[in-house]
Amino acid sequence: AMHRALVAPDTAPQVRSRLIVLVQDLGDPRSVDVIIKAVETNPEQPGLLRDGLRALAELPPSPASYSVVTSVLEDPGGNAVVQRQALLYFAKHRDQRGARWAKNFADEDDVKMRVAILYLAASLEDPKALQPIINLLQEQPRHTDRYALLLGLSYLTNLTEFEELTRGQPRDKEYESVLRAATFRNAQGQELTTLAQQMLDSPFPNERRLAIDTLLKVNGVDEFSPLILRWERVPPETRAAIAAGLYRAGYQLVEKDRQLGIERLP
Repeated sequence: AMHRALVAPDTAPQVRSRLIVLVQDLGDPRSVDVIIKAVETNPEQPGLLRDGLRALAELPPSPASYSVVTSVLEDPGGNAVVQRQALLYFAKHRDQRGARWAKNFADEDDVKMRVAILYLAASLEDPKALQPIINLLQEQPRHTDRYALLLGLSYLTNLTEFEELTRGQPRDKEYESVLRAATFRNAQGQELTTLAQQMLDSPFPNERRLAIDTLLKVNGVDEFSPLILRWERVPPETRAAIAAGLYRAGYQLVEKDRQLGIERLP
């Protein structure tokens, strides 16, 4: 139903944008072609291409999504905001084909584009991005740029190095989020499970998604049985994230005899 509504000609623009976010969270590979069709058939809708690229970065990669992303980056008169989002596709998927685009845009003067390029390079573990990231962090960038730079720095360093290089940085929510993510990447066993459980109610959607996907992979759906028993007391955003995570793993929440449970998707 969401796929049909996404490409329907009479769907309101704001509804279409919201639907892209929903199908992105569900992680269904079939959504890729639907999102591309929605973007291509609604060129007059501002922001839809950007939203579509953001969704494609979170969904499983495909030749079709790669084609869309490269066409955006090859456009000499392309919108800078949209092109930055296209670069993030390669960063999210750790796709080494993005390295040439980082080089192609390397001479850009725009700070946000430089941040996107450095984040991409760091995601691809290019050590040449380390010093430029450190230099930009010292210039007190805006919150979103700073978060991307800190995250990129965490990809290129171990925990000790990261904390040493960021000693002068404010310990705000962006910093703590990156530090948690870096700690998470290095955790194993019970420590990994404990960190994931702590991140379930994170204010950052990407942290909630990472926590849920990890718990499902490590412990299976039984991990969420205690939460199901007190479902009404779970924050709404966490409930939505868990439902989406279960769907990505092939399960759904069902209510029988006034009790909520988890079943495999038909």
